Formats: sequence, structure tokens, C-alpha cells
Amino acid sequence: AKWKAAFTNFFFLEGEGSAGGGEQAAACLEKVQSGLRSILQNVVLLRESKDSFHPRFGCLETHSFKSLEPWVQRAVSSLHDDYFFRKQDSLWRSNALKTLPNLVAATNMLVCGEDLGLIPECVPSVMSDLGILGLRIQRMPSDSSKEGEFGDLSQYPYHVVASPSCHDVLPIRAWWEEDAERSARLWQRLAGNGGTGAEDEAPPAPTECKPFVVRAILEAHLASDACLMIAPIQDWMALDEKYAARPALEERINDPTNSKHYWCYRCHVALEDLKEDEHFIDSVKALTSLRTG
Repeated sequence: AKWKAAFTNFFFLEGEGSAGGGEQAAACLEKVQSGLRSILQNVVLLRESKDSFHPRFGCLETHSFKSLEPWVQRAVSSLHDDYFFRKQDSLWRSNALKTLPNLVAATNMLVCGEDLGLIPECVPSVMSDLGILGLRIQRMPSDSSKEGEFGDLSQYPYHVVASPSCHDVLPIRAWWEEDAERSARLWQRLAGNGGTGAEDEAPPAPTECKPFVVRAILEAHLASDACLMIAPIQDWMALDEKYAARPALEERINDPTNSKHYWCYRCHVALEDLKEDEHFIDSVKALTSLRTG
């Protein structure tokens, strides 16, 4: 704290005679702090005792790891994966079987677990044993090595919730317009050629996420075998251009990559108005009527 104060005061004094001196000092301070944080994080192994170490989570992304010889990288990578995803699997399982049954028994609601991203190997089997539904988001495949860049909706099992987006990722419109390359590849899949990238087999991907694009995505999710298809209100409202007029990024709920982000999303249409909008209601009914499961 003393170093930070001294550093900041120095740059404020140096910049007193020019406009924007304070902003320059703040920018410089942030740059230095970012550099120091990267040095602190550039660690592969953490010491447990004099002669024993364990891998630091995420060490495979550090500069230190990338500077190692290939055979050492393979050894460290194997040690890292075994330590975090296999060695402690029995501990995760035993703790889960102590805690989760009580949570499931505390309600008569259907329970869904957020099982995306990096998870211990025991998670799928424990959830299945306890009757907890999994979550599937197409652009975040549960096993990218098998499914590719996008989840295969036709292969979704029954005991999951299928959703095109959720509070922790961008809604359909915002994602489509922010990540044009990936949305173009998804369009190839939606167009029926399996996402092979053969652009001559399908029309070019729309740059704007028009209602017909959202409808195609929702239809594909509704056609899956998942027992539930739940989409955020933003994705349903994107079926109607008059509800999709505001900037798409304003519909984001949470940004988990930004620790300073706070939830400020508000639905910009009163529920009473949606209830009276027969055209919108008919659009939703037409889609949900396709659901046979």
C-alpha cells in the first residue's frame, strides 16, 4: 500500500503541469501492477515441504511452462491433470455424496447442476446417481474433444437442460454479433451441412442476428432429446424485432471474466405489455408446439 501511494504521488507530481497527468499516472500504475501480477502467476510448481511440490492450477498457461523442453512439458502436464482431475476424485465423490443428497431432499423441485467447464471425473456419475439434471449450452460443449466446437444437439441425453445461453454467457444476439467467425461456423451447422465449412453448400451467415436466426437456434434446441429446453427471456424476445432494437450487449446479465462487473440487466419491456402482445405470444407458441418430448 505504501509503495502504491508513493508511486501514484510521484506520477501525479510529475504530471501536474500537463492536462491528463492523473490519467497517465493511473494508466502507468495499472500497467506496472499487471506486470507484477503476471510475474507472481508465472509459477509451475508450489512447494509443500522441503523436497515435495505440487502443480499450480493453470500452470500450463504460464511462460515458465512454455519455456520447458517438450518432454518436460508432457510430464508436467500429465502430473497437473492427474493431481487436479484424478488423484482427488474419490475425495470429491465422498464429499458430494455427503452433501448433495441433503440438498436434493430439501425440496420437491427438479434439481439442475451447472456442470460446464473443468469438472472432476466423478461429477457425471454422481449427478446421474442422485437424479440431478446436467446443463448443456451448445457453444460450450461438455467434451469438445468429442463434440467439436459446438455441442451436438442431436446427441443430448434426456437427463439434461438444453439452453442456447444463460446468465454467465452472452445472449444469442450479443454472441452472434460479437463473434462473427464462430457464429458463421454455427450457421453452417444450422444450415444442415454439419459445420463442415463448405460455404458453397449454404448461404452466407447473416452478420446481424435477425429473428429468423434466433428462431433457427431455438428450433434446434427444442428438437433435442433433453427433458427441458430453457432459454433466457432475452433470447425469446429476440424473435421480435421491436424487442431487439436496443444494443445487444445491454442484454448481458453477468461477465464472469470481469471481477468488477455487476449485474445490472433489466428487461426493457413490461411483462404486462408482453402478455398483451398476441403476435409475440403466437411466435413463442408456434415454436414450443414443436416440442414433442
